Amino acid sequence: MNSFLDTLSDIPSESTFSRAFAQFAKSGLGDRVHAALVESRLKPELIGHMVRDSTAIEGREKPVKKTPKEKAAP
Repeated sequence: MNSFLDTLSDIPSESTFSRAFAQFAKSGLGDRVHAALVESRLKPELIGHMVRDSTAIEGREKPVKKTPKEKAAP
């Protein structure tokens, strides 16, 4: 099997990955790629959605009366 990661040593260490991810996040590349994809693929179309939750929620009309606590005798 010949894959992209042939050996365990091909996997970057946690610190290397963390530094690379921090640079990726700081550069805003992900946001730019996402904006370019939306612009090129979805701009001609109107996209929208509406979500409504019609799940019944049972509730009381009046709050439950609490029984008064008895005070301890001195």
